[in-house]
Amino acid sequence: MPAVPQGEGKPLDPKTKKTILISGIVIGALIVLGIVYGVLNSTVFSAKSVAQSYLTAIADGKYGKANGIADPQVGKDQLKLLSDAVAKADNATIANPHIDSVKTVEGVAKVNVTYSLNDSLTINKDGSKFLLFPNWKISSPLLKTITVSVPNAVESLSVNGVDVTAKNAEKSDSGTWTLRVYPGSYKVSIGKSG
Repeated sequence: MPAVPQGEGKPLDPKTKKTILISGIVIGALIVLGIVYGVLNSTVFSAKSVAQSYLTAIADGKYGKANGIADPQVGKDQLKLLSDAVAKADNATIANPHIDSVKTVEGVAKVNVTYSLNDSLTINKDGSKFLLFPNWKISSPLLKTITVSVPNAVESLSVNGVDVTAKNAEKSDSGTWTLRVYPGSYKVSIGKSG
């Protein structure tokens, strides 16, 4: 039998070559899928992404879109001041929204945000998207209140040009109306008198 020179071995049979090739392709595909999953999970499907979309909607005066991202948790009548029409007044919306930090513990993310005031959002995992990515849902929207003392003779107020009545507010026995709004500036004036 002839001696096999050092460094040379028997050639692999075609079946073994095919198995090695397929294994390499499968391992490569799994690595690529893992990287894609990691990137999508940390960007598109992250709590930070949901918070940024929400803040951008408020800053852009798209309050209807913000309401779709985070349920404002108010009655139908109180939604009147959480509409795009209110945001159209000059300088009515927040400016320069920025996410300072995101801390996630047991499926709840606390997102500290900065705009003209410091504030924070609480975002909870709510199932999944495409069976792989967490679905983040804002559970504490950025709602603020405006409290106005309203004489009994006044039937409505104008807030940034949108007429509201007592049914659009939480009315107290002391004659104050509490209105739910997104952060921003609001001009309130007397509307109709009875």
